[in-house]
Amino acid sequence: MVSFPTGFDFISNYGLDRSRRIPGVVEVPGTNEFQRAYRIDRSARLFIPTRDLFPNGLPQEFSFVSTFRMLEDTRRERWSLFEVRDRTGRPQFGVTLDGGTKNVEMFFTNFNGEIERLAFNRRSRRIFNRNWHKIHFSVTRDNVEMYIDCKPIFSQPLPPRLPVDLDGNIVMATRESDGATVPADYDDYDEIDPEPPVEATTTEKPEIEEVVQCLAS
Repeated sequence: MVSFPTGFDFISNYGLDRSRRIPGVVEVPGTNEFQRAYRIDRSARLFIPTRDLFPNGLPQEFSFVSTFRMLEDTRRERWSLFEVRDRTGRPQFGVTLDGGTKNVEMFFTNFNGEIERLAFNRRSRRIFNRNWHKIHFSVTRDNVEMYIDCKPIFSQPLPPRLPVDLDGNIVMATRESDGATVPADYDDYDEIDPEPPVEATTTEKPEIEEVVQCLAS
């Protein structure tokens, strides 16, 4: 899921939950019997004009949440869950998963006009497999905190950043080296308020049950 304070829903805005067929996308079972997911293969090309979604710009404070499952060799790729590109196609903001280093990064454009990356490598390797996982970034004006499967991983300062170019596009599931789509399943993909997710704190349950509880939330 990826969502913003306005209630923006990637699944709906990309049209994945509509009856019309989108090339490269099929509906599949989700994380439980009540959820549906969407399988994106290499032929899919998913993008939305940034201005259509954020006429006033990307919010300074928001949460990025995605429940996903890597397919085929995606877990070995360096790719973006989502990224905001400018009018020339240059990335400005997004979240990158690096299968080589087993690292998660958030990148943005700093006040010098350069791409700056924040690495979240502690315990990030747990998502680089073919299981379902939920990743959550809680972003404020000066801080960002990452959660994996509802567990806090790391928090660090977020330097000042430039506003995004509204004349570009928002794309998802793209390989960094050539922009090609990588195969993945998405259970849901929204933006929500910058609040931390509910942690699975019941120590009596085995970890696998905590993950299931998290994915269902």
